[in-house]
Amino acid sequence: MKKAKQIIVFLLLLFGCAIIVLPKVLNIDFGEKLSQVANPKPILEHSSSKHSTSPSSTSKVSPSLAFKATYQIKLSPLDTLGRAGSAQVQLQAKHLPTQKREPRLTYNPVGWHNYKINGHWLMNRGHLVGYQFSGLNDEPKNLVPETAYLNAGSLTGMDDSNAQSMLFYENRLATWLKTHPDDWLSYQVTPLYQGKELIPRQVTLSYQGYDKNGKALKVAVGGHETINNEGVTEVMLDNRSPNATLNYLDGTAKEK
Repeated sequence: MKKAKQIIVFLLLLFGCAIIVLPKVLNIDFGEKLSQVANPKPILEHSSSKHSTSPSSTSKVSPSLAFKATYQIKLSPLDTLGRAGSAQVQLQAKHLPTQKREPRLTYNPVGWHNYKINGHWLMNRGHLVGYQFSGLNDEPKNLVPETAYLNAGSLTGMDDSNAQSMLFYENRLATWLKTHPDDWLSYQVTPLYQGKELIPRQVTLSYQGYDKNGKALKVAVGGHETINNEGVTEVMLDNRSPNATLNYLDGTAKEK
């Protein structure tokens, strides 16, 4: 019996020594391992997933397409509310579409309503990256509800002299490309939402040029431009209309 007790004591001492010595030899922190079991690190989802996981506001960002001396286009996935996110393109003048855009769209972006005020359409199914750069027409990830005033600069047609419209910048950027055929334009459009609102309150345009060797070039076409710390030109435009009050949550509107 006495011998059995001695064996038990010996085994307990051996086990205790193993607990103290082995972690140091194998460089194991049992406390850290236990903490990881109790508080596991989250698994991050990458942007290649079908839907963005957050319906919160889309951030204002600068063009992030690296210069590769080749045509590139990148569209963010629709988020969980079905809203389009940032859209980017990098191209030369030779990449501008030559085919005329189909006049009709079949896809209705979430929150879009077919309203007329005084016989004219209030809302457009607006392209983020315009067709004249992307060649994309009925692409859900490139369409958001925009007022005709934001999209085309007028309540009754088109006015590309209106610096509060996307058309003002789009036409001038297309001209810049055509007058700089050896250079590249990197162009990004980002819709800005508040919370779970379906209609973006604003859109930001960001653009920068590159020469054929990848050297960054400042691109300025006028209007309400600012230059950020990276030398990228930025414009923020309001998604509004002088003749209506928009409900950004669901896309409904009332005449002023």
